[in-house]
Amino acid sequence: MVEPKMVSDSEPCVFIYGPEATIVNRIIHYMAGAGAERQAVSDMAVCYPWHVDNKYYTADVRLCHVQRKGLPDQALADRCEAVIIYFNSDEANGLDEVDSILTFTKEFEPDVCMLVCETCSENTPVSRLRAQEWCVSHGFELVELSPADEADPDDDFPETTGVQRIVQALHAHTWSNLEMKDHQPPVSNKLVNDVTAERVPDNATQGSGGGGDAETTPASQTAAEDAATAASVDTLVTELAGLMGSGGGGGDPSEPGGADDFELLFSQLSELRAAAARAPPHQRHEMAERVAMAFLRSMGGDEDGEDSD
Repeated sequence: MVEPKMVSDSEPCVFIYGPEATIVNRIIHYMAGAGAERQAVSDMAVCYPWHVDNKYYTADVRLCHVQRKGLPDQALADRCEAVIIYFNSDEANGLDEVDSILTFTKEFEPDVCMLVCETCSENTPVSRLRAQEWCVSHGFELVELSPADEADPDDDFPETTGVQRIVQALHAHTWSNLEMKDHQPPVSNKLVNDVTAERVPDNATQGSGGGGDAETTPASQTAAEDAATAASVDTLVTELAGLMGSGGGGGDPSEPGGADDFELLFSQLSELRAAAARAPPHQRHEMAERVAMAFLRSMGGDEDGEDSD
């Protein structure tokens, strides 16, 4: 019999607590494949290699099934970046078991924390409301593997549930060993902030009231410059929205595909930054709104938040 290999001492880990039938067969095998190689850690935990590969980055992670309460290995705990705890909502004291596990996991403060159950409702011993309240107070996200509520077919943005939600959350995490793919950086709210960040242009000190020789810019010239900047911003935002609408930004990072031409997108963002540097404060605020609306439209949203008819 071939002995299982030992776990790498450098790859980040996900600690998953719960019964083997659920954790291994339904979660780990879904993520890493039924043929994933078992890697021994100790008599209380077994790890499985998981290669994360999406359109933004790649990373190698260890999915560690912890078979009972406690920490399987301190060195492994130091590399734990996510924790998933399964509980039985059909048992009135189901959350008490979770609390006992938290006494161990809170020591390493993982970035991703998920509380998982088969399903819960207002009729289960541990109701959905009670589980959600527990999650809010402990910084967890509730995930039901088989939610009782069916998705609304008319919902344009249906909520991801079950194991798919677990995978989605882990793909969204910034793993310590991830390697970014060329020309495909993730687009986030930080980009909007970068675009509209208040910057001081090289000529900002001219006419700004600090020196005795400063000249006051005529109102007509200021208005003309503001109009030119606004026109430039309109053009850039329109082009930016077109790029994002064609798949250049947004989307689920766990889904493959999408537009590959991010260079042009970031070129436009760079030009918007320059325009923001030239704009007065009230125009920077308007730019922020326009860029936000461009992102919203590219994702199919309604900028008014209401039906158009």
